[in-house]
Amino acid sequence: MGSSWDWTLWLRDARAVDAAVLDFVRGAEAAGHLDTLELDLYVTGRQVSMSMSRRAEGTLHPVVTELWLTTAERHGALFGRVSDEWSDEQVWRLLSDPLGEQVPAVGRWPELLGWWTYFGAERAGALPPLPAGVPATVRPTAGGGAVLALLEEATALDELEFERVHRVLLDSQASRTEAASHAASNWRPPCDLP
Repeated sequence: MGSSWDWTLWLRDARAVDAAVLDFVRGAEAAGHLDTLELDLYVTGRQVSMSMSRRAEGTLHPVVTELWLTTAERHGALFGRVSDEWSDEQVWRLLSDPLGEQVPAVGRWPELLGWWTYFGAERAGALPPLPAGVPATVRPTAGGGAVLALLEEATALDELEFERVHRVLLDSQASRTEAASHAASNWRPPCDLP
């Protein structure tokens, strides 16, 4: 079994850049294979891939995630996500546009969070409160941004928990949109116009 991790950033020109893509193949250690690593900087435009044991995954994942965060801050990224393919597949059917890879509007949570989600300074300050039931940690960054962490350790991920969190988040956003629409439809001018 394996899982493919993806570290993606959206830069100021709103293009998505895969900072790194890592394929973790579990069981390679037990089969007697050596851990292998191929790593290129994201600016080369090459896709990064790696096969390794679960033990190596637990060691390397935080290092690459820290590199992703440093890259986001250094290059003024608007938004970013660290996700794994299996978790994304759990929520695919819940999304209004599963193929849409867009930066969320300022003041809104994205439809699809990552296990770690980066918000640049402009977006971080305008985020609404997290809905109750979303077990996340929000950490400020040195550059004024924020990282929303749904997970502390990559080897402890739970795809069904990822789906549950997204159901809560999407239901909360739908309720807020419905309330705003209802308030707008009931609006009347403050005084009678002749």
